[in-house]
Amino acid sequence: MNPTHGPPPTLIHALRRAMAEYPSGEILWVEPPQGVGGPCPALAEAGPFHRRISATALLDPPPTGWRRPALCVACADLGLEGRDAEHALARLRDLYCERVLLFTPTASGTPRGWSPATLRALGFVRLFQTPGEAGWGLYGFDLYDYKATPDWLNPRYWANPELWDRYRW
Repeated sequence: MNPTHGPPPTLIHALRRAMAEYPSGEILWVEPPQGVGGPCPALAEAGPFHRRISATALLDPPPTGWRRPALCVACADLGLEGRDAEHALARLRDLYCERVLLFTPTASGTPRGWSPATLRALGFVRLFQTPGEAGWGLYGFDLYDYKATPDWLNPRYWANPELWDRYRW
């Protein structure tokens, strides 16, 4: 796939399928900077986005009265460098919306792309990947199921019912 041309149909289908899995409601599109190539402009036209926000606005606190939309969709190129890009993605995930879909190039060494290890560290899981070395991947984050609950985190290991009648805590 040539990253300067439009996205393959499979990428648009993956976006629509992923958007259909989330409850209806407002969908936020994170605007990539001007001049970004690849599938980002075509993806912006593919979905029914109700609100749009620039990537640089993610570094600021949400405006007063901000309602978290059901879903946010962003492309990998946020137009920010290094730690600012990570902070913007983390703020998008933590403050701006409950569910995030992120498109990123999967080729190693791609400028402005995200490595799978960095995305896993931020709580994202891979939902879809186009075939080929120079493909694109779709990663998702859901606030309600981003982390599996460990077995030890339940009342069975926290309480001692056999001691309830012996000691007063």
